[in-house]
Amino acid sequence: MSDQVQVSVSVPAQAKALGDALVLVVADIKAKKSIAAIVADSLPALLVAVENYSELQAELQDPQLLVYAGLLGGEILQALKAAPAATT
Repeated sequence: MSDQVQVSVSVPAQAKALGDALVLVVADIKAKKSIAAIVADSLPALLVAVENYSELQAELQDPQLLVYAGLLGGEILQALKAAPAATT
């Protein structure tokens, strides 16, 4: 394995909140939570994050946001790879 380095990126807090909320919804869907549970638990955070994300057009020009989009894609893939929750 080749040498590895830590990579970090600075993004607006609104972008991070939106990404976190999206990952939470995906994780809940993957965990086979009921629609009612998703609507009650994780969807409100996503709706608030979308509503609060007011500077989208300007921030899309920032190359750091593109790096974050790649990292967010990795987080979503991790959520999708998670083992489904046991159903009882």
